[in-house]
Amino acid sequence: MGCGNTSNAYSFHFKYWDDHCPVPAYNFGTFTIVVLPKPPLPPPQLDSVSVDSANGDATLHWVPIEDSLLAFKQFNVYASLNKYGQYSLLDSLNNGNDSTYLHQGAYAMNQQWFYYIRIMSGVPNHYSLSASSDTVYNTPTVFNNINLNVDNVFDPYINPNKQVIVKVKNIGFPSIDSIWFSFYQPDSTLVTEQWYGYLAPGDSMNFAFNQTFSPYYNPNYQLCVKANVYADIDTTDNINCAVYKLGAIDLSITNIWNPLQTPTTKVYAMIKNSGYPAIDSAWFSYYQP
Repeated sequence: MGCGNTSNAYSFHFKYWDDHCPVPAYNFGTFTIVVLPKPPLPPPQLDSVSVDSANGDATLHWVPIEDSLLAFKQFNVYASLNKYGQYSLLDSLNNGNDSTYLHQGAYAMNQQWFYYIRIMSGVPNHYSLSASSDTVYNTPTVFNNINLNVDNVFDPYINPNKQVIVKVKNIGFPSIDSIWFSFYQPDSTLVTEQWYGYLAPGDSMNFAFNQTFSPYYNPNYQLCVKANVYADIDTTDNINCAVYKLGAIDLSITNIWNPLQTPTTKVYAMIKNSGYPAIDSAWFSYYQP
């Protein structure tokens, strides 16, 4: 071995001898030690992508890595707006204890991003990149045919152009957010609504309903509508963070606390799933010319 030798193979030569009588003995031996590099770290196990509905920033989550040999160099985060690429290097993280990455300016409430991570590991001058992790992505959900069931609206002045704002909340999950309603009511009781678009958890939804019913006072008229309701759920053990359909649920508004309505009065009500306890409160603002 000499100074500056960069080989990973080291050979050692040994000479054995004795001076026993009557004949001295000699022997020679050689063995080689091959120094192997630190094994490369596998790619991290990506867990989910969560989206901040206020600003659209996306946060990647992955299982913390184990690095007992201190081989870690950096995480390389790649992203694309297309599942099949082209992927670009978004950022590099130099802390092996990191298990999240914030993608600022992603606007992920309106568009879908695809991500994967590779780990650079090894020893100085001999670093290598791991294979790519599984690809994860955010899933903006299309809310389709959103309808609500409203009971016992005590309104002696049934007129067009009513405006309602409610907060929808599924049992056991956070609120989805405020929803605006605008009612036009000349002749029947059936309300249907078709709305299509991307909706991240927490985003606001705007609706325009066309409703018709008999134009005479009925303190117990109902807005008979059904809903396909979605909610953000914990996807710790899933590959991607998605918004899952909970199923068709009837929401109802009952127990109006201000039955003596006059035009432009704000009315407080309780929203509940049919057959279940109340799950949230909401306020109604009626415009009744």
